[in-house]
Amino acid sequence: MWAPLDEGRYWCSISAMYRIARAAGQVRERRRQATHPARVWPELVARAPRQVWFWDITALKGPVKGIWYRYYVILDIYFRCVTGWLIAAAEDATVASPPG
Repeated sequence: MWAPLDEGRYWCSISAMYRIARAAGQVRERRRQATHPARVWPELVARAPRQVWFWDITALKGPVKGIWYRYYVILDIYFRCVTGWLIAAAEDATVASPPG
């Protein structure tokens, strides 16, 4: 099929040749593509209250421009309700860490 092309004879346009070669399965990506394994997302399941909690931090506007507060909230995924909250002047690792 490619012999006339190697000899410099063209019977159609280059785009038509690629279309014919693609239909015959002879055109492929030549660059090496990275393949990544499928990502497994963790699934948290609570079958009773107080088994799995999660927390989040949200920024709240203050009374003056440029002043922001951090709103920490702890939620129980079984009840889907807020079990604890805290408002702090700044985000802090000691405030976000669990007690103990």
